[in-house]
Amino acid sequence: MVGNRIVIWRHGQTDWNKINRFQGHSDIPLNKVGEYQVVEAAKVLAALRPDRIISSDLIRAQKTAAALANLTNIKVEINPGIRETNGGLWEGRTATENRASHGDLFAKWYEGGDEPAGVTGERRSDVAKRAVAVIEKETDNLIISTTGRGSTKEFSVLISNQIMDLECISKGQCFPLYLYDDDVAKDTETDLFNQADTDTADGQYTRKDAISDAGLKHFQDAYSTETISKEDIFYYVYGLLHSEDYRTRYADNLIKELPRIPCVKKAEDFWAFSKAGRDLAHWHLNYETVEPYKAKLDLGGKSLKQLEDKDFYVTKMKFPKFTSMFVSVSGMFCFVIATSRTF
Repeated sequence: MVGNRIVIWRHGQTDWNKINRFQGHSDIPLNKVGEYQVVEAAKVLAALRPDRIISSDLIRAQKTAAALANLTNIKVEINPGIRETNGGLWEGRTATENRASHGDLFAKWYEGGDEPAGVTGERRSDVAKRAVAVIEKETDNLIISTTGRGSTKEFSVLISNQIMDLECISKGQCFPLYLYDDDVAKDTETDLFNQADTDTADGQYTRKDAISDAGLKHFQDAYSTETISKEDIFYYVYGLLHSEDYRTRYADNLIKELPRIPCVKKAEDFWAFSKAGRDLAHWHLNYETVEPYKAKLDLGGKSLKQLEDKDFYVTKMKFPKFTSMFVSVSGMFCFVIATSRTF
């Protein structure tokens, strides 16, 4: 798996920057100082050997990106999704003017609050969502990380859309959904998670399915009446590796070698594991987006501000008992999918 390094580079100075005037979506060009800044900064960034340059559609950002493109011969890709915050009524006005006209709102926003900028503009959360969407689209990948060989810990598995630390899962061994490689030569190995034919071009990297064509055929032959994709297999693997039945049956193997992935006997069981894997993956990747549980607090007659550290304590903690279930514990909730399948 090829890791992605993202460098976020702010545009050079404009005349509005110089006098602290809110720019937002206003298309203000670089001034002479800004033009000098981007040329000098580009020399440093070129040494990082970038593969792609992505800029917003605003002229100051495009001019900044062009300085690096001139040194690297990389075409600048334009994406409005990484524009600055739409400042609404604040655009074109100085901070002093905005404090005078929208004192409380401007103060809360300036201190990091999520109020809409300039009354009619964007919230910080809105900007974050569209910017993250751009980054995730450009670095699209998932990995299944399992306990690696040589680990003294019990078998475990977790999915991620980020580069994971080696010890996040003990001696972690990662299996990606895609491979990004600049080497177009094909590997002759035919294991399940092996390079397959090229699917799409991604900048100077070639994106390939990590599950090989041979791996796909293996499952298609097992379930000849079904239409199965490599993505279906990827989530099948994730669901299967969470099965207590699987972990118990192959416990000795999982201690000393990487997981082997059998085909379950029935197509309906394959789809059950694949769906369970998708559902688990959704919660493992997106648990932080879940609306917080609404609880009624018994404060013992005190107000929230009157509570002290000694008022917060745990009397007893224990795990509930389940049999033949996938259990995903993330944060403050438990997501459970019951299953009973035959290998």
